[in-house]
Amino acid sequence: MRTRADAARFASVKSHPLRAHPFGSSHLLRARHTELAQSNFNQKRNLLASETNLIVVVHVTLVALTGFARNMNHIVLGVDDTRPDGMVLGFIGIAAVVLSWVAAHYISWYFPRALQHAEKAVTQPVKMVTFDRLILQEHYTKEQISPHFWANGKMPECEDWKRLAADGFKDYKLKIRGLIENPVELSWEDLRALGDQETITMHHCIQGWSGIAQWRGIPMRRLIALVKPKAGAQAIAFDSFGPALFGGVYYETQDLYNAMKPACLLALEMNGKPPLRNTARRCDCASRTS
Repeated sequence: MRTRADAARFASVKSHPLRAHPFGSSHLLRARHTELAQSNFNQKRNLLASETNLIVVVHVTLVALTGFARNMNHIVLGVDDTRPDGMVLGFIGIAAVVLSWVAAHYISWYFPRALQHAEKAVTQPVKMVTFDRLILQEHYTKEQISPHFWANGKMPECEDWKRLAADGFKDYKLKIRGLIENPVELSWEDLRALGDQETITMHHCIQGWSGIAQWRGIPMRRLIALVKPKAGAQAIAFDSFGPALFGGVYYETQDLYNAMKPACLLALEMNGKPPLRNTARRCDCASRTS
């Protein structure tokens, strides 16, 4: 869960989903190394995409040159003749796929919230009886910790983060507000006083990479118990100091249900050091109805 990598400067509970965002590191050399590694990864990914497109073009060309109607019957109907049936059905299928792409793009661009609610209505009940019921049991050793751990997103550029980084984040605060009964503002010392725990786990990123790291932090369920969410609060949002790809602040969300699991941490350390590149700016506990 991404919340293991998130420590927050502000936390507020609102009437919208929770948000969480990673920071960049205050060590410029390390940040440069990450940028170069990410650039190399993007170059390899683009090269692979180009090679895949070339294979598709060559394959389609060979299908056309070696008897298009017969080959389409092989592909679509599994028969060996030259009737146009396979070709017609193949074009209809391709047209349906293209139209679905256009429709999906239009709906997601102009009706994002409606699409989000529709997706939630379909997937949430399934998740609640399948994946969300799982409890993390896997454990790793220090010898298995990854030598490099990817950092997603952009480096923070705001003045607040620069001031905090220049002073070693001594004035870093976690504000928790919103749909809670006990709004609080906690320093690093206050957070540690709540009692932390340590775990070594594997992080699976949606961008296709994995990494093992040692985390020390506050169990989210302990923090949730402290602030006492109201009945309408169902999710937590973490806003970071870093910018989002298309403007605004980068954020992430987490269900209260999953945040209550034993392995879900508000991280104070990653591999024995403050996770500056993965620190969140604000945490919002919110209703799902927004």
